Amino acid sequence: MEQISCDRFPPLSARYPWLISQNLEDDNQDQYFYTIHDELPHYQCRIPELLGKLVQGCFHGWVVLSNHPQNNKWSLWNQVTSKMITLPTLILEDGNYESIGQCCLSAPPDDPSSLLLLARSNKSTFVFCQLGSKFRWTEMSYAKQLKRLSFDGKLLHNLTCCNDKVYALSTDGSFTNLVIQVDIIMVRQKEVVITLNLFGACPHPSHHASYRCLGGDINFYLKGSCAELFYIISYENKSLKTPARACLFKLDMNSIKWEGLKDWDISDLNFDDWVYDDYPDFHNSHEIWEEIDDLKDANFFFDLSRDQSVSYSRVIASELGGGYIHIRGKMGKTIYSYHVKDKTISLFCLPSPILPTSHVSIWESRYRYKFNTSF
Repeated sequence: MEQISCDRFPPLSARYPWLISQNLEDDNQDQYFYTIHDELPHYQCRIPELLGKLVQGCFHGWVVLSNHPQNNKWSLWNQVTSKMITLPTLILEDGNYESIGQCCLSAPPDDPSSLLLLARSNKSTFVFCQLGSKFRWTEMSYAKQLKRLSFDGKLLHNLTCCNDKVYALSTDGSFTNLVIQVDIIMVRQKEVVITLNLFGACPHPSHHASYRCLGGDINFYLKGSCAELFYIISYENKSLKTPARACLFKLDMNSIKWEGLKDWDISDLNFDDWVYDDYPDFHNSHEIWEEIDDLKDANFFFDLSRDQSVSYSRVIASELGGGYIHIRGKMGKTIYSYHVKDKTISLFCLPSPILPTSHVSIWESRYRYKFNTSF
């Protein structure tokens, strides 16, 4: 595979999914862009806006960046306009900045209600910065609200935007997996109130029992794109310690009549007293999901070696690289590409410049189609 060096953004093709690798813990902080299923060259870049900064996600056309592993300096970069928004230095009372691993930009920065919302992995709190008015950081506990919805769930993860709303997953309780709607309310355009509501229960795949017999870890992901909300389950083969299967579900928010279970409150119940059949609306929330057997022109990517984040992109045509769930293995050296329609897995070894400690994600900027499409 040919390697090309460049000091600006490389001429990516919109016909293929492109991965970006970064290793901020090494003296060489270059970014590497490469594809999986073809022989296109990979690019070793020194993009000034990305030097010393880790790509944490892309929302509403803005790339969210942090100075990982410190994670106390955050910024937003619009690649099309070249605008950079630098946020105030984040100060956490406990100093545990490594606990911040996932983020979500609730709305474009020029929206008065826009927040950069961060989820912590060690405690039931959100950390957020208001973008529409004064830039200031706030930490807020959601522990009581989540207990009201889930019996004993403690953490939310996989923050994502869909149809102008924010959603998250709750998977650590003794209950079932839940999709939580995170409602952001502005009070007098100065104060922010964040409330959690139960959107519904997560679906179960048709062959869930047979997949569980693989005996390995099971990972759950939530990802929104425009008006579509995706829920993904990946299964590991315990004996081989490699990804083995994946199941995919989708909600089209524009075509369903479902507003969630906004009056849901089980804080006064004990788990042993729970009777599933007494809550038909909760049961119906399983049924609103559509199980997908063909991803067509889209791709997902999970990096099991670094974090539990999920990235998403579309390509021009499925025959040119779409329809896959790409899973980077725990050792960080191999990507396992699961084709949703064919239910096959192909292996891709990371190019030699990519270290196992690198962070890898799909470059998912919504404006990627403006790049070179002449390949």
